Amino acid sequence: MDAIAPFKDTALEALRPRLAALEPRARALVVGIRPEARRTPPPTGGWSVDDCLEHLCRTHDLYLGRRLPAVIATARHRPAPHRPFAPSLAGRLMLAALREGNRIRLPAPGRLRVRERDTVREQVLDAFVASVERLASQMREADGLDLRVSFRSPISPLVHLRLGEAFAILIEHAHRHLAQAERARAAIGA
Repeated sequence: MDAIAPFKDTALEALRPRLAALEPRARALVVGIRPEARRTPPPTGGWSVDDCLEHLCRTHDLYLGRRLPAVIATARHRPAPHRPFAPSLAGRLMLAALREGNRIRLPAPGRLRVRERDTVREQVLDAFVASVERLASQMREADGLDLRVSFRSPISPLVHLRLGEAFAILIEHAHRHLAQAERARAAIGA
């Protein structure tokens, strides 16, 4: 992914460095590692490097496929925001729970969970990078729109998110699992 141009919206601009760091961090995971090692889970259990990337692809597919484009379309019909976007209390709590440094284990929802019997898609790294490009594109589409438009999370209908929160959550969630993949790689000595 080429350098990401600045966003007009200050909330999106604040996310830009973390968004731009996703692709190089993911590519660094696979430098000098054999394909079979990428699929090897750590000796203590957990997801392999490719499992982490697959989980991120599934999450991005769920949000970026239809959900966020529909929310962006709704935001286009709203008046321009008159104040900067700020996450809600629920959004801030979710972001804190998903931050990379938070070691509290959060179980992945069923359809996003990577299980032994699952197959990880071929070229999972390329699929993840493409999903990051889609995320950047949708953020660009939402730039200047009302990021407070809310929607039900595709993971739980009980959770309502705002568009701006969804972008931040997807980015932080990706960094959390890239850190997990880095630990998995280190644990197998690759």
